[in-house]
Amino acid sequence: MCEWENCRLPAEPGEPYCILHKRGRKDVERFKDAFYRQLDRDTRGGPINPPYSFDGYDFPLGITTGVLDDRDSNVWLIIPSVIEHDLWLSDVIVRGPVVLSGARFRSLTFESSVVEGDFFLDDTTISGTAWFEGSDIQGLLSLGGSRIEADTEFVDCTARGVWLSSDTPRIAGWGDRRKGITIGDDERAVAFWRFAQRCYANAGERSRADAAYYFERISRWGALRRGNKRAIDYSSVPPNAGTTPRLKSKALRALYSVGWLLDCVFIRWTTAYGASMSRLLLTWFLVIGLFGILFSTMPELIGRAGGQAGIWSLRNWITGMHYSVTTFTTLGLGHLNPGSSQMGMVLTSVEALLGAVLVALAVLVIGRRFTR
Repeated sequence: MCEWENCRLPAEPGEPYCILHKRGRKDVERFKDAFYRQLDRDTRGGPINPPYSFDGYDFPLGITTGVLDDRDSNVWLIIPSVIEHDLWLSDVIVRGPVVLSGARFRSLTFESSVVEGDFFLDDTTISGTAWFEGSDIQGLLSLGGSRIEADTEFVDCTARGVWLSSDTPRIAGWGDRRKGITIGDDERAVAFWRFAQRCYANAGERSRADAAYYFERISRWGALRRGNKRAIDYSSVPPNAGTTPRLKSKALRALYSVGWLLDCVFIRWTTAYGASMSRLLLTWFLVIGLFGILFSTMPELIGRAGGQAGIWSLRNWITGMHYSVTTFTTLGLGHLNPGSSQMGMVLTSVEALLGAVLVALAVLVIGRRFTR
């Protein structure tokens, strides 16, 4: 019998393993016959393994494993496009590409395996778990339009690149369309986007690496909101520091809300977590413009009580905008000031604080780009 654990097939003559588990060169036709007998649950030729358990299999060179309309192709090993069971591909060696595009599985386990070609999972729906732990995809992992509805894991998984579609992931836009993939669990999405970021960075695709980091950070907040324990990076936490709170108390919920709002206002919306200089410059213009409009239409706020309040004169606009720019940049030339207007003092202080923070963020964004 085959020495592979739980394998029911007889070993090859002079070999410790069966035709499915044997390493190296093998009879491709006999491999396909044994493979299809297993899928078809055909026991007439002898014992078979569970239909969707391919653990330890060595798929021959030149064979494409995946979903296709029929079995007439000589270079395909065809599996069903809909599997309402678990699909096991642990400790597998695939000496060619894997194409599971458009398929639907209950779960997919791909652990400690090697694919010597591309792995296509486009438009695939996995209703349960998807585990890519400790595997090496020597080609491209393509996941465009896929949906993983439960847990997913990408620990110690490597790939030459990740493909989510022609223009994703991207920071601009709304919803999952800009991500190119849907992962139902925010905690697991953190692990995927960290994996994608590493792949994009290794391939020199900086804009996509930035987008992957952006979605990782968003997923972290989603995981924290749902009280998941892995919402923080424990590599930077002391061993006895405890776990993430589950946000049960009103105080913790309020703390989360304040932290989330500050994160959105000062980091996410303004800089896309350090990835977008254009978004930061747009924020600059918005802040300067809004305060400039206030100071222009209400000149008494900047000590110009004699000015024509509410009159849209060119002089008021120039003065108001000039005051807004000097306040935002904390330049403070001194020739204009709030005077005795308390509202003017408050607005001046608020704009100066916003300006100091946003200018500091510009330094961080520029520095981050140079450190690449």
